[in-house]
Amino acid sequence: MSDPTAIDQLSRQLVGIMGSSNSTNLLQVGQCLTKFWAADACWLWPKTGRAVVYNDRPDLNAVQLYSCIQIAPEGESLEMSGYQVMWLAIPEGQVAVAKLQGNWTTADQENLRGMTNLLALGFTQAHLQQQVEIFKQSMRQVQILADERTAQLKSSQNLLSKLQDANRRRIKQLDESNKIKDEFISTISHELRTPLTSMSLAIKMLRQPNLDEVRRTKYLEILEQQCTQEINLINDLLTLQLLESKEL
Repeated sequence: MSDPTAIDQLSRQLVGIMGSSNSTNLLQVGQCLTKFWAADACWLWPKTGRAVVYNDRPDLNAVQLYSCIQIAPEGESLEMSGYQVMWLAIPEGQVAVAKLQGNWTTADQENLRGMTNLLALGFTQAHLQQQVEIFKQSMRQVQILADERTAQLKSSQNLLSKLQDANRRRIKQLDESNKIKDEFISTISHELRTPLTSMSLAIKMLRQPNLDEVRRTKYLEILEQQCTQEINLINDLLTLQLLESKEL
């Protein structure tokens, strides 16, 4: 059994564990307890969260042990499966230590009680650590979800950008097509008017009195040529319209 005066050494060990920049590990607290009291196992039951076990014993059921200490006197040695178990309630939960041989002395009980504040601090930091880990995990899940939504939004924006580019190209093509159509209508209108003007002039000349036969024949030839040209233009226009209709 350790000298009770070694409580100062154990206190420094626990403070070093709990006050370090690293996260608190209650298994290290249990290791210090079992080493200090030469125990074979240690159990820590927080009020919130799962139990922490150091050097669990296959022949000493933790669930059965927890049930027993709920009705066993606090601070007194409890014999169970050949082990001597001593337990103590602290503000943040319960702690129990067990050894296979020997009994717990009054000094051991006082030392365990003297560790109440340090154990409570260990439980508190362990609980805070657990909450921090849960928060970090939640934040990671939120970040993953945010990344997925960002990727989906980026994909949608890329698709929208492609559609807008396609629409701009289509509008440009339509504008060019309308421009070509306007130019074509202007040209065909001019081409259709030219034969009509010639025919109108030939008819006017044919109506002149005392027109000799040579001129009459010439004007009739002009009228016939321009009429043929007009018919050809109209036929070409109808053919073009038919081809455009088939293409559409």
